[in-house]
Amino acid sequence: MEINVNLGMEVQRRTIDFSSLYGLARVQKLVERGVTIVLCGGISLQLEGCMIHYGIRIIPWISGNIDDVIHNYLKDTFYPQQWLMPGVIQADYNRRIQERFPDWEFEDKHKEFCHA
Repeated sequence: MEINVNLGMEVQRRTIDFSSLYGLARVQKLVERGVTIVLCGGISLQLEGCMIHYGIRIIPWISGNIDDVIHNYLKDTFYPQQWLMPGVIQADYNRRIQERFPDWEFEDKHKEFCHA
């Protein structure tokens, strides 16, 4: 699902069909659409690395009701640790996020993001 955001408000929501795409083709589709943030469940290190290379921020291992996740993200009340997929160890998650985004803040509310 792709959600267009302007000034912290959702302005449009649409489904992106990835069913016929694999690996780099998925990343290319996100790049073409101007997606800058991806909230997702599981993701391979290779796919995550490609997205980061193209400037897409990844917030992995997220689970929960999509409307609740998006609402909390847009209201600056989104803390990934509260939405972790079952079985994800919080200490590992914190380390991985800190390694990739040492200065990570929720400042890009006006840009597009995708919950895959």
